[in-house]
Amino acid sequence: MTDTFNVTAAYNKPSYTAGEAIIVTIAGNNTHTGVTTTLIGPISIPLVAQPSGATSTISVPQTTGSTTATTIEAVTIDTTRPIVDTSPTPRIWTVSTNKLSITAVA
Repeated sequence: MTDTFNVTAAYNKPSYTAGEAIIVTIAGNNTHTGVTTTLIGPISIPLVAQPSGATSTISVPQTTGSTTATTIEAVTIDTTRPIVDTSPTPRIWTVSTNKLSITAVA
């Protein structure tokens, strides 16, 4: 399985003055690719000879098959892990109800 996150984040303004709300919004998705393995066989194939009508069976042993499926998944902010702000004055960020943005005070 692989996951490719195609997500960007952007501020709602180019700069802020003290006391203003800073809003950072995420946009994008995750492409999840998974492989499912299935069993094929064994298979018994009935045979008939022409014109005598004699019959027999041939066996094919079991093997495996795989299917690759790609799914586009929605992405939201993970509220089980902390937001890390390494700016000189770290802020406390609040995640929005829809988990698509964070807010702090400038």
